[in-house]
Amino acid sequence: MKENGITNAKKKAFFDTVEKWFDNNFDVVVSKPTGYKTYTREIFVDYDEQLGGKQLKEISLADSPMEKADEIFMDWESNSADYYYGNDLEEVTEFLLKNGFSEEDFEEYKEDFNEWYIDHVSHFLPESVRNQEVKVCISLDTGDGNSDFTKCNLRNYYAPEAPKVEETCPLKVIAESQEKLPEMVAAIENKVKIRDCEDRFVKSVLQELEELPSHMATFTFLTKIPLSTFLYIRDLMKIKSDAKIEISKDSMCGLFSPWDGGGSVLEVALDKNVKIPVNVIKWCWIDERGGKPFEHGYGVDDVYGLVGSAYDASVTILED
Repeated sequence: MKENGITNAKKKAFFDTVEKWFDNNFDVVVSKPTGYKTYTREIFVDYDEQLGGKQLKEISLADSPMEKADEIFMDWESNSADYYYGNDLEEVTEFLLKNGFSEEDFEEYKEDFNEWYIDHVSHFLPESVRNQEVKVCISLDTGDGNSDFTKCNLRNYYAPEAPKVEETCPLKVIAESQEKLPEMVAAIENKVKIRDCEDRFVKSVLQELEELPSHMATFTFLTKIPLSTFLYIRDLMKIKSDAKIEISKDSMCGLFSPWDGGGSVLEVALDKNVKIPVNVIKWCWIDERGGKPFEHGYGVDDVYGLVGSAYDASVTILED
């Protein structure tokens, strides 16, 4: 029902009184220049009430995570609105009775009131729910996907006799970000022993390669980021954006094999933050236990059973 549909004096007085109650109990937004009022209310949630693992997996697995998240939030807000409507109806009726209207008046205008409520009243979830922190894994494909992610097969039992760090090896991107590419390549290709390596980053890479239990792996970062950041990254991936992300140097990261639920120690020691082009991200998923995190096999937490602090690293989106 539109406000200009209120024509007779009694009906106008009725809704003026209704608006007075809402003015006193809601946040009011007045549209300029029309003066059209809407009323908003933040939905009450417990301090720890957030989306559960099942809902987060649905978002992560969706072709459009942003749309799926909006759908889940809209359902939550709609269900909450139904709950609040009953309380508001009771209190508005009481207010009207105290201001000279009868129950018969309310019954006469109830259908109009219901339309007015739908048009003017909205409920929204707090930021703590809409932008909760989520555990996110980010895996790379720097061209090694064309070789079944075998380009990190450089040091373990399955490694070739003469290991060579090729252009498509993801470790090359990581070493470049740490300004340690020549040192890392020399240590790998010359088969330097771990105990003889003095550089912290290079030593951790050698250890990662040695502990890798298979010939396949993708370089993976463990992070904890706001849900909105995850959704934005996935949107950027979908449109093949030229943007970059920056992952903090405290990230737990290393070689992971989602296909068979394996991987190395995930202890590559970064000295600097890592800047990664979005277009080399193969997978970006919310790492909740149970079920496939994407189209292949296992998530990191399913395999390693990590504590929450393993996902403390932050991610910043860099756009020109």
